[in-house]
Amino acid sequence: MKWPKLLLLISMLLSPVCYAGVDLQAHVRTGMIEGTFVGADSGNFAMTTSLEGELEMFYSNRTSFQVKTTAALGQENSQIVYLSMSLGQKYYLFTRGRPIESYDEGVYSLMVPRWRFYTGYTIGIAQVETRFLSASLSATSTIFEIGGGAGVIYNFSRNIGINIDLLYGKGFGVSSVAIDATVIRGLVGVVSYF
Repeated sequence: MKWPKLLLLISMLLSPVCYAGVDLQAHVRTGMIEGTFVGADSGNFAMTTSLEGELEMFYSNRTSFQVKTTAALGQENSQIVYLSMSLGQKYYLFTRGRPIESYDEGVYSLMVPRWRFYTGYTIGIAQVETRFLSASLSATSTIFEIGGGAGVIYNFSRNIGINIDLLYGKGFGVSSVAIDATVIRGLVGVVSYF
């Protein structure tokens, strides 16, 4: 389980360097994560104890790049059952994805979209606990995950809003405990633009 922490640390350290001067938006969400898996082991999981963090970097008015980490905690055993790290893009529909500021001849104008709808995709790696054996032993599988989703953001102000995010992902086993998984996420959270 050490590789996701290393990837998260590297992405957090490189993001400000690689994207200096780019508008950033941070998301923190919680909600339901549900999945099924088949292969070397089969089963399902459904958890409401999840946490997702996302950093979004805008490179145009309607398009952004995202780095996302999701973790879901098992309610019976208090261990991480699903852990994901992914990269992707978002495409904002019907409106701009970020506030627009303009300074022209002593006049300042600010346009903040109240509702922002988006769709997008993610590609990443996830770990799924396939079998809980004891407090110190469980079987996990590493999967390559591809997902697509949609969501909406409602801005209260220029910098703060609430976010509803839905994602459907399909995973393909890449470890010795090879499974194919389907994961559905329904998350609600806050968003901050800076």
